Amino acid sequence: MKDFKESEILKIVSSELDKFIKERPKEHMLYYFRGILLLYKHDFENALENFDTAIEGCDCKVSKYHLGRARCYAGMSMFKEAIKDLNKSIEANDSLVEAFVLRGKCNFITGNTNSSFEDFKQVIKLNSVIFIRMILLFTFKQEIF
Repeated sequence: MKDFKESEILKIVSSELDKFIKERPKEHMLYYFRGILLLYKHDFENALENFDTAIEGCDCKVSKYHLGRARCYAGMSMFKEAIKDLNKSIEANDSLVEAFVLRGKCNFITGNTNSSFEDFKQVIKLNSVIFIRMILLFTFKQEIF
């Protein structure tokens, strides 16, 4: 069995997603997955386009789609736009801890410390030890992701 490098795997997955999207251009989930892949590669602008397409193509509110787009906005330092999408994500799924964590970070960065505190309290309320560790990491390293 061949050992693949991470970059080779990303190219293969990207190529396969492109093929699937050509075959099924109305499948919003495929755009979401391609957005995640592009987000991972820090290609925020192209990821944003894919999340936009996924959101526009879906009849329902999918919290993960808005969370993905919010991550793009945050990665581009567009924190107010990120907060708007995170609000939509939380509205669709009020137990999505990742959305509260990222919104708390964005609120903190924009100087909205009271809202940030409320978001982090919600993370604790949802009892997620992993994300509490992420909050602590963020506090000391100031990383958005």
